[in-house]
Amino acid sequence: AGCSSVALATGTCTIVNTLNTAGFTVAKDFSDDSPAGVAVALTCTSGTVAPATATASEATPASFTVSGFSGTPTCTATETVPPGYTANQAGCSAVALAAGTCTITNTRNAGSFTVLKDFNDGNPSAVTVSLACTSGTVSPASAPASESTPAVFAVTGFSGMPTCTATETGVPAGYAANEAGCAGVALSAGNCTIVNSALPGTITIVERTVPSPDTSGTSFAFTAGGGLVPTNFVLRDGESQVFAGVAPGTYSVMQSPPPGWRVTGASCSDGSSPDSIELGPGEAITCTFTTSRDIVPVPVLSWPACLALLASLLLAVYLRLRRVH
Repeated sequence: AGCSSVALATGTCTIVNTLNTAGFTVAKDFSDDSPAGVAVALTCTSGTVAPATATASEATPASFTVSGFSGTPTCTATETVPPGYTANQAGCSAVALAAGTCTITNTRNAGSFTVLKDFNDGNPSAVTVSLACTSGTVSPASAPASESTPAVFAVTGFSGMPTCTATETGVPAGYAANEAGCAGVALSAGNCTIVNSALPGTITIVERTVPSPDTSGTSFAFTAGGGLVPTNFVLRDGESQVFAGVAPGTYSVMQSPPPGWRVTGASCSDGSSPDSIELGPGEAITCTFTTSRDIVPVPVLSWPACLALLASLLLAVYLRLRRVH
């Protein structure tokens, strides 16, 4: 403008060149409102960007100056993605410099993992389960799980493709836990199952006689039901029959005493009756049968009968003495 239509008599003019300069800011948005700062870089299709990188946070955006550009350049902002977040930088790709600003959004990585429970005997009980993952934060630290209600965990702030392992805190008494299906499972799989198998139990049948020891060596016959093997066996005083490796369930044992004997007692260590033994997982029950010898009643004689018996005895003695002499 200073060199337009200038009088020749003036003899001079000045043309001024102003370096093209514009500002560009990159705003930050964290899904969880983290106050952290992130390193951001800006590149433009024309001009020089300064500084090379700058820090952006939700409170303070990154500010850049673009100078010496030509035409209408576009600019692209990129960040060093913080661990545990996924970056959405689409809004800062090829943005017109004239727009002057863009926003990079960081969403905190979040996933869910469910631990299912399976009791092979359908037990409705709940157990405590914990979950650990190779990356991220697990919440809650532990949770109850049953066949009807699994344990659900939230995993946040993870990076990459973590794996998770679920463990049972305190295997229920009488059960064995199979946690193999919950070891090193990809978080993306979303679930796994811990199986609890009921341990077998033991039922012991003991024979006791009255009087004891039984000098007659009498054998007492027993019949077992509910799937116990053998179904028939015999015991003498002090002997026992052991049923090992018995699955939890209801069983029965009955005795058939021989003539001259009768069952005077039958009880089990868990308080149940031998005809309905409730065996739990891993339980050991002892049932004791007491068999008593029948007492032969002595007849009661009247006084006349006693005198007659005494007289006959005395007569027998007299006759014997007479033969001797």
